[in-house]
Amino acid sequence: MKLQSTGIFQAVFNSDLRALAAIGVMGGMLVGCGASQSDGSGDGIGDGGANNGPGFEVPGAGDAARLPPPGGGGASGTVGGPGIDQKNCGFETVPLERLPAELLLVLDRSTSMITEMGAGGQTNWTILTKSVDSTIKSTQAGVLWGLKTFPTTTGCSVRSGVEHDVLINNYTPISGTIMRARPGNSNGTPTTLAMTSATAYLKGHATANPKYILLATDGEPTCFNGNASREATDIPAAVASVEAAAKAGFHTFVVGIAPQRQSGRALDTLNKMAVAGAEPRMGDTKFFSVTSEAELTAALGAIAGQIGSCSFNLSKMPPSPDDVAVDIDGKRIAQSPVNGWQYNATKTAIVLSGALCDDAKAGKLKSVKITFGCPGVVIPVL
Repeated sequence: MKLQSTGIFQAVFNSDLRALAAIGVMGGMLVGCGASQSDGSGDGIGDGGANNGPGFEVPGAGDAARLPPPGGGGASGTVGGPGIDQKNCGFETVPLERLPAELLLVLDRSTSMITEMGAGGQTNWTILTKSVDSTIKSTQAGVLWGLKTFPTTTGCSVRSGVEHDVLINNYTPISGTIMRARPGNSNGTPTTLAMTSATAYLKGHATANPKYILLATDGEPTCFNGNASREATDIPAAVASVEAAAKAGFHTFVVGIAPQRQSGRALDTLNKMAVAGAEPRMGDTKFFSVTSEAELTAALGAIAGQIGSCSFNLSKMPPSPDDVAVDIDGKRIAQSPVNGWQYNATKTAIVLSGALCDDAKAGKLKSVKITFGCPGVVIPVL
């Protein structure tokens, strides 16, 4: 989704009053460091320059906002210091697109999913698949869903890759696969292998979109040394695999769907995995604990809403990543993971956090301007 154009940034040269205008975009950004179409002979403020040429100012911004003149200047041919290429530091309008999140469902199809019952006498598998089906159907236009099941066939088997890539509007193929994936009578719970495979897939899925895993399970991890029985628990390795996914940049939401998982070793394991996944719930129960279809549908909907798009793609790397300003509705926003903005891990997207993220999801933000600047140049609020 692209946001609409708004606002004007204007700079006036003192020497001949030539106007340089760059359009600020709602969901776009201004990139400015004084590049121009001149012959490069200006006496700018770059390293080694004579520093005797006229600069240009943002009207009404005062001396703090003086910007280097066109032409670059300086013996190194750079603007704003070494390493900043003048050609990549000029005014231009760059489209900024909201990035929908990718959510890979890692779905437990162990035998206990069909032998244990939830509310209303339904199997855990029935409760889970009904809720997953309705959630994916209602959110597929805003969340890119994918599917990984475990075990792949029987026992402790887990193949590499996924059943369905994360894609927009992916409900129909995922729903069809889940309907055919009813567990058999000799399936273990190879959580470690499933999470390792899911992480490898997301690492190889080269997109700028934020990526998450939704681990839906009703049982403790098994398949230690390839043994599918409940006695062969694999808890430490499973927790470590969830933690490894988070360290790779893929947070995991953990959903536990069986009523008997409310206490004992299973509760402790699910809590540990939720904390390791970096998306724990508040309170004593850290995972999304659900015992009915209604509760599970609400939990899945909350997760899908929580990862709704607060990320905006940058079509190019900033020339100076530390010299970037974000203004929302005329107010300068701090770079902060609490209630501000930050880069994603690869500096290919801007991500809003806290109340700003909530406002973005609710469509309350009217004007977002992102300005790329250069070292030593104060960026005025536009």
